[in-house]
Amino acid sequence: MDEDGGCGLVAAAERRLTAPDLAGPVLGFLVEHARDLDGPAAAGALRLMARWAGHMPPGQRLDTVAAVATWCRRSGGQTEGALLTFAVLAQHLGPQEQELFGTLCDGHPVELEALVNEPVLVGSLARHRPGLLVRASRAYYLNYPDPAGARMHREGVRHTLPLRVKPSSIGGGSYTDVPPWLADAPDAADVGPFGALLAHDPDAGIALAAEIADAATDAVTRIEAERGQRILTLTWPLEDGERTFRGPARAWEWAWAGSEGPNPARAALSALRRWAHHEAERGGELTVLVRQVLGSGRAIALVAIAVEVLGRARNLLQVGSGLDHILGQLDLWELSDCPETRWDVAMAVIVLRYPERQDHYRRTARALEDDLGRRYGPDSENPGGRCRAAENVILMLDASNWTFARDMNGQTVPVNTAVRRIMEQEQKQTEFSLEAFLGYFSLRDQATAAVEATEPPASPGLYEQWRALSCGGKSGARAEDRRELDTVVGAVVARDAARGPVNPTAVGWAAGVLLEAAERLSAAEDGVGSERWAAAGLVSLAASPDLCAEAAVPFAALHSAVKQLAGSPAEEVRVALCGEIARVWNTSCPGPGSDFHDLALELLTEVIATAGQAGHEHLVTNRIPEPLTDALSTGVARLDYRLVAAAVSCLHALAGPECQHSQEAARLAEALTVHDRATWAGRGPEVTAHAKRWRHAQDAVTATQALDGDRARLDAYLEAFDTTPSALAAVLLALAAAADTAERVDTLTCMWSEIMKRFAGQRDRELSVALLPRPVEPASWRSRQAKALARSWSERNTARPVLADHLIAVLTAHGLLIAEAGLVLDVLGDEPERVRYSSTDAVAFLAQVANPTASRPDCWQRAQRLLDGLIAKGSTQALRAQQQLEDLPGP
Repeated sequence: MDEDGGCGLVAAAERRLTAPDLAGPVLGFLVEHARDLDGPAAAGALRLMARWAGHMPPGQRLDTVAAVATWCRRSGGQTEGALLTFAVLAQHLGPQEQELFGTLCDGHPVELEALVNEPVLVGSLARHRPGLLVRASRAYYLNYPDPAGARMHREGVRHTLPLRVKPSSIGGGSYTDVPPWLADAPDAADVGPFGALLAHDPDAGIALAAEIADAATDAVTRIEAERGQRILTLTWPLEDGERTFRGPARAWEWAWAGSEGPNPARAALSALRRWAHHEAERGGELTVLVRQVLGSGRAIALVAIAVEVLGRARNLLQVGSGLDHILGQLDLWELSDCPETRWDVAMAVIVLRYPERQDHYRRTARALEDDLGRRYGPDSENPGGRCRAAENVILMLDASNWTFARDMNGQTVPVNTAVRRIMEQEQKQTEFSLEAFLGYFSLRDQATAAVEATEPPASPGLYEQWRALSCGGKSGARAEDRRELDTVVGAVVARDAARGPVNPTAVGWAAGVLLEAAERLSAAEDGVGSERWAAAGLVSLAASPDLCAEAAVPFAALHSAVKQLAGSPAEEVRVALCGEIARVWNTSCPGPGSDFHDLALELLTEVIATAGQAGHEHLVTNRIPEPLTDALSTGVARLDYRLVAAAVSCLHALAGPECQHSQEAARLAEALTVHDRATWAGRGPEVTAHAKRWRHAQDAVTATQALDGDRARLDAYLEAFDTTPSALAAVLLALAAAADTAERVDTLTCMWSEIMKRFAGQRDRELSVALLPRPVEPASWRSRQAKALARSWSERNTARPVLADHLIAVLTAHGLLIAEAGLVLDVLGDEPERVRYSSTDAVAFLAQVANPTASRPDCWQRAQRLLDGLIAKGSTQALRAQQQLEDLPGP
């Protein structure tokens, strides 16, 4: 112990201890000699104690607490082990240790993740030191560094594991809708420290849950308000006056984790909801219970808990008129129903049980109806809108609409005749057969597959199927869905008409629905859905003037509509239009008299001309003056790359020497290329981040030309992007993606050493990754080519563990990982701390290599040293890997 300060003993224990009966004696010895351990040994002892403290003999636990406090002061920052041990031994903490625990929480909140998510630890603290659990929870969830930073900090509380939780259930008989992909996720109410704290110290648990809910709701309210979303407001009278609760609709559903949001808030509210229901079931005074919940904060989800508890059938008789003040608030009915609330039952009890209050309920209904008119009436900001729940409640609040009837079991039940009458009328209006409903979806799938196919096959019978479905009038689809189906079928009919026998009636119908869709699309910026295929259908019709004449389709209207779509503000519409132009181009006759070629160039010119920007940083669209080739060569950033990206691939597909139209397409393509090289590097990330389709299209052309023997375009791009690593990386990644044959791989490897040498001085991570090409078709690569590139790249990136995962992936794809393991070890370096935080795959790689039977001696020894170093730095993953290695049979 004196020679190395206990480091050897602690390091050996970290590697070897696997069972409690072995851990007890070793840890007891370390506790007895607590003051003899130096800093590194004390850090290791804390990690050991965090794993095994629960197995210490009761007689040694006070000594263990003192030892942990000593080691914590010597360890130089190993706080997690101390926190976890103090949590396990919470019952034995004295005043000094409690103060140390609080100081560690406040100073190192990130280290508390394991503590607040481990049921055994939070249970120990909740039973014996609930105040410390509150302090730890507040430090972890609320002490975040930057509310303007990453998403995990923007929503008011620190996001935490687990990443997925399922909507909370309050008992075996309760109903909560759980999507199948969340079936295996933990119940939100079981996550974090909230349930344990509510069980052992309800006042502290309620306060903590409300504080976290308030912080998250305030943050999300700001975010949703900036997006233009409605913020809902509810009020509730309490002893100290009326309290206001605010929040967006999704924050209401956090009470049972029914909508997306920060998991700590969803977990805290779900635990509070479950606790409140259990208290009510135990016979707790409901008014006191509601006062406890609502008096603790201002998050709107707290009202959801109160309404659900009071509105549950078994509690309605006790609450009397306790819900009256909330029934007339329109925002309540704009929110989703709580899982445990049956308003049809609740309203019957409320209205019919208290005859003396029926006039009051009718006045409430009239006031609610007035509010509904102000919000959705003809003079409102949202005329024609509806709140179906409020409409039903207005009818339910009138006692004259209620009667009694016998159900199928012979029981007498209350029935609201007005609501039932409306439901019956709507059912008749929307009645449909299952066969027609399935037919609708089958037809939609067929039509979508046909219109999306690169080389679409003929689709006979689609128009006839559509007619049969439409004549029945019972598809069960919404009007907007039927419009989408009409558009897709119309596009397929228009495309097929040019290839086979023409049905003038079908073509005329298709032209009509496509022109109607084009009118709807003209002002749509997003959410265009399948109606985008109207652009493709109109291009197909425009390519066949004779067909249009035969079907009596007005060609002038067709021309006007398709040109308007070329300037659509919706990117998807332009993609569909350009894709169809490329498909139809070679099927029409070349030459000066080719009307479609003239039209296609006119449309592509319109696509480019209407993709201008008024400003350098802001997406304000304006028109680019013609001739475009001159306007785009000035070096001034003019283009909204998103809107013109589809034209890049299209123009390069059309370009060539075949005819004057192809030559003009080549000139336009070159103008876009010149503009790209001149302006891309100077555009800010707020522009380039949304232009990935443009970047991919340009780089794909560059890569294809270079690997097919023409490097002029590539060299120009490497020169233009010389000081823009992210753009260089995109070009190089495109080259790797295009190397899909042995011939192209040969071309790639011939030019790669020059490229690597050219950019050897740049240390940008994204560029460094791109400089080692990942094979698309590993079979096209020769082993010597892969080895040469990997070795050259690794020499330039020694001791850069952040790049090791990429090298591992590339060598694995080539089947060279074990053979070239030394290269990975060179890139990982010999600093375990850097490796631990920089590489995800390092431990799995080291576990493969640190095996004498699988690797060369020099490699497995280096791998073992690095694995030991990771264990010493507290890597539990490395520790598990070492234990598995030791369990392997010997050679």
